[in-house]
Amino acid sequence: MTKTELINRVANKLSLEFAGVSKTAIKKIAVSVIDEIAEALRQGEEVRIPGFATFKIRKRKGESITLFNFKTGQKETITLRRNIVGVRVSKKAR
Repeated sequence: MTKTELINRVANKLSLEFAGVSKTAIKKIAVSVIDEIAEALRQGEEVRIPGFATFKIRKRKGESITLFNFKTGQKETITLRRNIVGVRVSKKAR
């Protein structure tokens, strides 16, 4: 399921329950929730949604590469890092 499909499903379901709220308003709310979760993960925070899942960033050491610095004329080694989103699904959602 893509983000667009998820937002459309939420909008269709909630537009039936809340007749006074438009689908565009529901879509904006769903997009803002997803964006806030993504922003919290970018900042390194753990996101817990009880009854659904816990999301957190796990930092992994990546590969080392050697670069040539033309200003100093020396080789420099840098280590690339990878950030991986870890998801732990709650027992209720399994």
